[in-house]
Formats: sequence, structure tokens, C-alpha cells
Amino acid sequence: MRSWICRELRTRRLRPRRIDIGTSYLGPVGLNLTYLPVGAGSHHYLALDSDGRRWFVTVDELITKLFGMSGPTFMPWLDVDLDAAFDALNRAFGTAVALRQAGLEFVHGPILRPDGEVLTRLSDYAVSVFPFIDGISDTPGDAGRHRLLEVIGRLHAATDSIPPGLPQHDSLTVPLKPRFLDTLDDLRSPWTTGPYGEPARLLLQPRADAIRDLFRRCDQLADAVRAAGKPWVITHGQMHAANIVHTTDDTLLLVDWDCVALAPRERDLGTWGNDLDPKTDQDWAAYTSAGQPRDMDPAAIELYRHIGLLWTICADTEVFRSPHADDADARHEWNNLHVALSAVDAWPS
Repeated sequence: MRSWICRELRTRRLRPRRIDIGTSYLGPVGLNLTYLPVGAGSHHYLALDSDGRRWFVTVDELITKLFGMSGPTFMPWLDVDLDAAFDALNRAFGTAVALRQAGLEFVHGPILRPDGEVLTRLSDYAVSVFPFIDGISDTPGDAGRHRLLEVIGRLHAATDSIPPGLPQHDSLTVPLKPRFLDTLDDLRSPWTTGPYGEPARLLLQPRADAIRDLFRRCDQLADAVRAAGKPWVITHGQMHAANIVHTTDDTLLLVDWDCVALAPRERDLGTWGNDLDPKTDQDWAAYTSAGQPRDMDPAAIELYRHIGLLWTICADTEVFRSPHADDADARHEWNNLHVALSAVDAWPS
């Protein structure tokens, strides 16, 4: 029996699409598919096969993969290349598969198709399939923090197990920077794109100079990080609570590997909001248990905190510069923008 994803993908660019998940990934089995309103930036489905196994199906809009959170960037507003986006996502998920095959049991990567490929191209989208997880995402306490730092240290120590040329290199920049700077230069006219358009413009207007200063600071820090010449390691790139899953049998898994890249280790340890840079002897003992050095670059820590902050401002501004409604998603992004701009107010320019 053939089974199809036939749901209209809910973005302004998309038309209904379909793909035969059973044939592409799982062989000649029947599937029941249910849409799951979870996660962000992708469309997700629960697939139940005829043997009773559950699978997590992800349909990614490729254009969003050109400027994902702290990921490698292709300057999408200057040159939109969906083939490059597919290649980037394919390399990222291929890296996750290689890490899992190297013995990193905490890497929750996609399954391979029978032909050995990871992704299926579907016009402007890419489809991947993962084992389904029973678990919760949560911010760890002290014991969980040390367990997570040990896992991050093991990940960084596994850099040499990845085939050369497979992972991408981090750009040390904010992917949405070019378009956002254009927006900062045009804050005089009202934004009539939705209920949060004009309030967002009025929030940004008095902070425009401070935000530009923060971008300039990032450029200085990126130059300093490159000049330091320290070895780059394989990094997850989105090490926040939503991507740290504790299963019902107490297994720790890291999910969402679409931004995995070679980068300074501080990309996983210093990102704005995750507070994972080692501070105590117990923290360092956990992180260095797989052989990583007890060493952090203050410039890289500061850089990635600013990158995370500025990405939030850029992404939320893009939401409110575009047509939007007063719904739960918009209210969530409005709160994020408030929090991020408050951090800009507190930054010593």
C-alpha cells in the first residue's frame, strides 16, 4: 500500500506536495501519516508503519536552510540558491550519520534510504526520516549539566572521525545580516504588514545605532578568532534546551543537526542563552573527560553570544516586516524580540 504526504505546507511560498515515504525509506510497507504541530522552521509528521514502528518525518523548506540559526550562510538575500541549500542540509545530516556510526550514541540523526542517501529532494523541499523518540526536552540541572558537558566534549573530540570535506565551516557571521542592515537604513516609513509591524519598527528605531555597533563588534571579534588560529572542532550549533532530549529510559539525545559545522568549540559552549561555558572544576572535568583541552577563547565566547542575540533580532524583524497575523507564533516572536532588544539596551556600547 502506498502512503503519501499530501498536506499543504503552511507558508506563503508553498503549494501542496507529496512524496512516497514508504518506498523511499522503509521499503514496501504501509504507512499512516499524521501531521504534528511541533518544532519550528520545518513541517513534521508521525509515520506509523504496518509493523507498528513509529517514525518522525521532517519536510524542510530549503530557502530557510540558507540562513538558519548560527549556521553556515550563503548570503541568501543576494543569491538564493536552493541547490546550495539542499547540499548544505544533506552534508549536515550526512555528518550526523557519520557521528552516530563513529559510536556517538547521543546523536539522533536521520535514517538512510536503501540507496545510502539521507535526503529526498521534493522541489523546494527536502524530506528526511528519523526514529521516533519518547522523551522530553528540558534544561538540565547541575547533574544534567555535567552529563551534557561530557557529551559535548565527546562530540568535539570526534572531529577526526568525520570524512574530510563532509562538514561545512561556520561563517562566524549572522546569516541574516545583509537584509537586516538594509532594514535599519529604512525605519522612517510605517510598517503596515500586520499588527506587530509598526510596534516592531518603533522598538528598533531608537536602538538602530546600538545594533550597528554590535554588528561592528562581531566583525572585530570574528577577526580576532580567526587570527588566534585555534583548532576548529565539529559542533552542533544549536545547543539549547529544545534540542536536548531525555528519553523515557534516561537516554540523553541531541536532535536537530541541520546546523552542524566545523567551528570554534565556543559555538556550542557560549551561544547566547545556553550558559554552557564551563565555570567550575566539575564543569571542566566533565567537558575534558574525552580529551578536550581546558581552554576557552573569551573573544569566541563573546562573539557567539552576540551572534545568537543578533540572529534573534534579525529573524524576528523579518517576521514582522512580512505579512503576519496576531497568532500564537507571532506573539512568541514578539516576546523574543522584546527580550533580545532588552539585552541590546544592557550592552555596554
